[in-house]
Amino acid sequence: MDRILRSGWVAILMMVASGVFGQSDIDSDLLSLDSILNIKISTASKYDQTISEAPASVTIVTKEEIARLGYNDLSELLNQVRDFYLSYDREFHYLGVRGFSRPTDYNNRISVMVNGTQLSENVFGSAPLGSDFWGFNLSAVERVEVLRGPSSALYGSSPMLCIINIITMSGHALEKVQVSAEAGSFGKYQGSVAAGTEYQGLDIAFSGRIGSVDGQDLYFAEYDDSSSNFGVAHHRDWSKFAGANLSLSYKGLQFQSLYTYRAAGIPTSPFGANFNDPLARNSDRYQVNQLKYTRSLKPNLILTTRLHSLLFRYEGRFPYSAADGGLFQNISRTGVLGAEARVQWDIADNSRLVAGTEVVHHFNAYYSASDRNGNIAEANSPFSTYSFFAQSEYQPFRALCLTAGGRFDHLYLGRKALTPRLAINYYPFKSTTLKLLYGEAFRSPNIYEYNYQDDVTAKSNSNLVAERIKTTELVVMQTIGNRIYISASGFRNKMLNLIDQVYDTTDGRTQHQNVGLANGLGSSLEANYRSSKGNMVQISYAVQKVKSESTGELLTNSPMQIVKAMAYARILKHFGISGTAGYQTGRKTVQGNMTSPFLLIDLQLSFEPEFGQATTLNRFRIFLKCRNLLGTAYGYPAGLDHLQDLIPQDGRTINLKLQMDLF
Repeated sequence: MDRILRSGWVAILMMVASGVFGQSDIDSDLLSLDSILNIKISTASKYDQTISEAPASVTIVTKEEIARLGYNDLSELLNQVRDFYLSYDREFHYLGVRGFSRPTDYNNRISVMVNGTQLSENVFGSAPLGSDFWGFNLSAVERVEVLRGPSSALYGSSPMLCIINIITMSGHALEKVQVSAEAGSFGKYQGSVAAGTEYQGLDIAFSGRIGSVDGQDLYFAEYDDSSSNFGVAHHRDWSKFAGANLSLSYKGLQFQSLYTYRAAGIPTSPFGANFNDPLARNSDRYQVNQLKYTRSLKPNLILTTRLHSLLFRYEGRFPYSAADGGLFQNISRTGVLGAEARVQWDIADNSRLVAGTEVVHHFNAYYSASDRNGNIAEANSPFSTYSFFAQSEYQPFRALCLTAGGRFDHLYLGRKALTPRLAINYYPFKSTTLKLLYGEAFRSPNIYEYNYQDDVTAKSNSNLVAERIKTTELVVMQTIGNRIYISASGFRNKMLNLIDQVYDTTDGRTQHQNVGLANGLGSSLEANYRSSKGNMVQISYAVQKVKSESTGELLTNSPMQIVKAMAYARILKHFGISGTAGYQTGRKTVQGNMTSPFLLIDLQLSFEPEFGQATTLNRFRIFLKCRNLLGTAYGYPAGLDHLQDLIPQDGRTINLKLQMDLF
């Protein structure tokens, strides 16, 4: 392990050196540091602000970084964001934030949005970000806005830990037809398209992706016997995926429609299902629509109205022996219609108010569980929510800005929630920003946690109450010249009524329970450097400790230290090299063990010709990426639904991508 770590840190230093000292005679299209810091984002307050103005701890990942670092999906991108880390149980990817990630929580404490529309379904509360979102084409993304901390004051239930808002490119920004083809390890094939244009005020953008992965042989020691193929799941992690996104805008009217589909094998035999059985699989579909209209009623008064819908379907198949019921099928369906109206009122030059209301009707909240003997559980629990929110921003003088806001939600089963938000932004110098942030958020128990019960795996709990989190954070942002940007933060989280999955030894089933209080304390530091040639280096370090108040022990699936580095450099005029590296300490598993610390390094080489005159060759780009360059053997903690304590992850993989601009 020591040899691997030494080799890994040498590779990191080589990337950093290439990023800082790499020479190029060509101006890169990577955004300058000043341009990035002045990008207008809308997620933090529902109106445009820069990073320093937003009353939140914010990271922006731009389209240039997505291309240069070779991110293929959202989980890969988020894994390089400061304070974040991943888990993957070979079914779903899970996002950890500042040391908090409950095994098999289906990402129900975060919010993933596309252009402001939330994607969370209403049975499990799940948010897609990994293998279940592979059909989404990142090549057509303008930027990803990441907000740490609670955001219920503006967005209601679920965004307790963070919000991820994916902003797609407009047709004006694309102004071309771009296609790509990829091939990689384990029989991966993928094709993508992105196209856009603007004609007489009508902006049209379209993107899509389709692909498949044949899978690999995976070994699980827990199943190493003759009846279970000696622990080898043969190509049971196959996957097929597709997706498309269409957006139209004309003057103040915007329309978007997003569709993604994924079907995949399940190699890990969760819930005690037959091992290495080809019938084990799951599938999920998302259909999201949004119609948004913005109009200036007066020079200082803007009205925004929004209609949105979400259709979701999940189906899981888990094979058992005939004596145990045969094929077990789990189905959930979500149908949501929502409407929002808000006003932005600039009361004075130094005062702004945003206020609005939202009504969401969950007309379909269905789940069923069945086997060869018939239905085990089935219910449809439609419900509606009503919300009111307001946020006021006041700047008594140039160096000080005060923000206060709150939201009232009337939820299903008569539950109500009031969540406040406070922020002080102080600018002692032009290059310095200090933020003192306080926020609260809540998460009402979802239908699966509250009501799901069968005779095999789970039982309901009608006594569950909502989780709450209270967060205090200090953020320091400092620019040095026009090349270096440093951001540091310290935070304290207090989680009340934490909902966790508990195993009952009396009947062998799991139940969701309020297990008490959890406290998190931590800090992080990030440094960014961008050269005049467009080369970049970014290094971050995060340390956190999240403990159960009742036991004083560390929570499971929570690394205490995370180190990350990324770099890009243009070399030899037409070539680029980029890399990412991440090291994290071990995590406690649900069986009480500790995983080993590990270091992962990804490296990408690119051929991007930039000839002086327009030539056909300029339309081509080639990317060769190696993930897990060192072939590190590592694993992530499994949830209670698995016999395995640890789920092994992929070794070294290769991916080749050919991209071409047709017009």
